[in-house]
Amino acid sequence: MKTYVVKVTLRGISPMVWRRFRLSGETSLAAFHYIIQIAQGWQDDHLHQFRIYAKITAFPTPMGLE
Repeated sequence: MKTYVVKVTLRGISPMVWRRFRLSGETSLAAFHYIIQIAQGWQDDHLHQFRIYAKITAFPTPMGLE
C-alpha cells in the first residue's frame, strides 16, 4: 500500500502554521478533511479548500461551500 506525506499550510498567518501528515493511499479527500479538522482543533467551522495540482476543491456545508 502506498503512503503519502502531505504538508498543510495556513495562508495569511504569521508566524507560519503548518502540519505534516502521513496518509494511506486509500485515504479519501473527505477523510482527509476530517483529519485536518481534528489536527487543528477545529469544529468544522473554518473556511478552507484543497488545491491539488492547481485544481481547487471545496466541500459543501449548510452555509455554502467550505
